[in-house]
Amino acid sequence: MKTIAMRHLVVSWACAFNRRLLSTGFVAMLCTAFWASDVSAQLAWAPQQNISGVGTSVGPSIAVFQNRLYAAWKGINGDQGIWWSSFDGANWAPQQNINGVGTSVGPSIAVFQNRLYAAWKGINGDQGIWWSSFDGANWAPQQNISGVGSSVGPSLAVYQGQLYAAWKGMSGDQGIWWSSFDGANWAPQQNISDVGTSVGPSLAVFQNQLFAAWKGINNDQGIWWSSASPAPSTCAFCNDGSCQCGNQTGPQLCASHGGRNATIGCIQQQ
Repeated sequence: MKTIAMRHLVVSWACAFNRRLLSTGFVAMLCTAFWASDVSAQLAWAPQQNISGVGTSVGPSIAVFQNRLYAAWKGINGDQGIWWSSFDGANWAPQQNINGVGTSVGPSIAVFQNRLYAAWKGINGDQGIWWSSFDGANWAPQQNISGVGSSVGPSLAVYQGQLYAAWKGMSGDQGIWWSSFDGANWAPQQNISDVGTSVGPSLAVFQNQLFAAWKGINNDQGIWWSSASPAPSTCAFCNDGSCQCGNQTGPQLCASHGGRNATIGCIQQQ
C-alpha cells in the first residue's frame, strides 16, 4: 500500500464514497468537491482493482447517487456506446448500455434534483452536446443542448441550485464555454473570457464558489484555474416607490411594480 503526502490545495480526479477515495482517469471531469488541506495529510491508497468484463478507450466519470457509486464510460475502440454500472461498496453490478446514444469521447455525470445526469459530446463527426437523466430505474431520452458544440465534451457540477456544464469549443475553438440548467431549460452559453484549452475544463464546488481547472492551449501544458461566484444583483427604483433587486435589467425588474421607468442603483428596502 502506497502512502501519499499532501500539502495545501489538492485537486484530484476523484469522488468520496464509503469513506474511501476512488480515482478516475477521465480528465474532463471532477466530482462535486475539491479536496483541500492547509496542513500535511496522509492518504493510503488501496491496491488497484479491475472492473471485470468492461472496457473503455477513454475512461469513466463517477458520482454518488442513491447511496451507490455510479460510473459511466465510452466503450472500447470501435464502440461509441455509453455504458454504466453501480457499486454498493463491495461489488460492481453488470454493465448496462444507455440505449440509442453514443459518444467519441465519454460522458460526465453529476447528481441534480434527485436524478443522475449525464452529458457528452456526440459520436465521430457530431460535435453537439447531448444529455440525459436517470431516476434510478430508467434513462430519459437524450436531448441536445441547442446551439452549442464541443470537440471534447462537457464537465458537470451542481452549484447554487443549478446544474452547470463547461466545455472546450468546437474544433478550432479553444475557448471555454459554459451554461447552466434549472431542471427545465439550459441558459444561453457564455464564454470565460481570455482563457483557452486544447482539452477541456473540469468543474467542482469549493467554499461556495464554482471552480474550473484546465490544461492550456496547444503546446501549453500548464494547468490553469479560475473560480466564479454569484454576480451582484441589479437594483432599480420603480414607479410605485419600491426597490426591486435581481439578475434582470431595471425595466424587467419594475415590469410588475408600477411600470417600466427605472433608475438603476438603489439600495434594496428591508
